[in-house]
Amino acid sequence: MKKEDLLSNDFLKQFTSGEELNDFLKQIQKRGIEKMLEGE
Repeated sequence: MKKEDLLSNDFLKQFTSGEELNDFLKQIQKRGIEKMLEGE
């Protein structure tokens, strides 16, 4: 999946509230940080 795919209208339609979107973004950030730390 490309970064651009995360910005598509079809992908974003799955979020029905700001809270759902924020929860998803927190999960993405957590996973990204974990992966970066694994690479150190």
